Amino acid sequence: MILPLLPALITQTGGTGLALGLIGGLRDSASELMKAFFGIASDRYKTKKPFIYAGYLVTGALKFFLPLAKTWQAIFVMVGIERIGKGLRTAPRDAIIAQTASDQKGRSFGIHRCFDAAGAIAGSGIALVLLSAGSTISFHSICIAAGVISILAVVPLFWVQEQLPAYAHESDVSFVGMADALKIIRVPTAIAALFSLGSLSYMFLIAYASEVLAGSACGPTMPVALYVLYNIIYTLVAMPAGIISDKISHGYGLSIGYGMFALGMFCFALLQPSIVVLVIGFVCYSVAKAFIDVNHKALVAQRVPNRFHASALGIFDTITGLCTLLAGGLCGLLWDYVSRQGMFLYAAVVTAAAAVLLVVYKQLWWKA
Repeated sequence: MILPLLPALITQTGGTGLALGLIGGLRDSASELMKAFFGIASDRYKTKKPFIYAGYLVTGALKFFLPLAKTWQAIFVMVGIERIGKGLRTAPRDAIIAQTASDQKGRSFGIHRCFDAAGAIAGSGIALVLLSAGSTISFHSICIAAGVISILAVVPLFWVQEQLPAYAHESDVSFVGMADALKIIRVPTAIAALFSLGSLSYMFLIAYASEVLAGSACGPTMPVALYVLYNIIYTLVAMPAGIISDKISHGYGLSIGYGMFALGMFCFALLQPSIVVLVIGFVCYSVAKAFIDVNHKALVAQRVPNRFHASALGIFDTITGLCTLLAGGLCGLLWDYVSRQGMFLYAAVVTAAAAVLLVVYKQLWWKA
């Protein structure tokens, strides 16, 4: 409900392209920076659900305070604090999914991403309806409703039975063993880090669509509609992406995602802006994100022992999250001081380079 309205709120409070990049990068990466810590902690304490409970509650509570931000700098701080909740819950939650998924990790993560995106469709759809109807409902009211819904998300967790892992009676989770496990994923982590340096936040796409359609009849609602389209396609693709990757390998699935991302960025960079180009770019972005999100997690989980799932997933996310934060600032500077097309071209070239590395180094991990 909040996300498709956030870029407009940032610009209304004085934010420029740099602000969009920093907040978008922070939103995508702030939680990642803490996933390593909480992932390791949940493995060490051999429990996951308390971290998941705390994460959802923090995320929900901070939504109530977001409307109090009157400058883009305040929004930056609020978004950063709100993302702490995601950092708390994600690695432990992903570990539960991985440990109960057997040999169908791609399918299981695909199901999770599918339902996550389905919630985004409902939320952004509500926002679109309110905008289309010219509703006087305030951003503050939308944030309160979103906060309540977020907190209610912990209720189904009561019925989740956390399985006691086979290693639960061991005295400790060895850091030496963890280091050995992490060496296994060093190549895909490095390639994913390179991709993340060119990864654009969805907020740039919405802001770009708003500029292209400014003054047209569909100008106020089309950017939000494109965000809804993104989530619909993501929902439809996420589960098949996981199932396909389980069959052909997660390396191949990841190469599809990187390739589609680069294609979408090249469309924005090289083609004359229009509604058709915007739709094509959003479709490529949607398919790419579905394949990438599913296969990043499945690839890591498939290669490390169960006892290190949360740690490995958390460290992987932290490294790629740092790169995403750097990408947000760099893309924001390109947006402000070079051009929109220059920013998209940078993202396309970096992503294409990551895709090439997938092929070059495929013999090291292609069957993962």
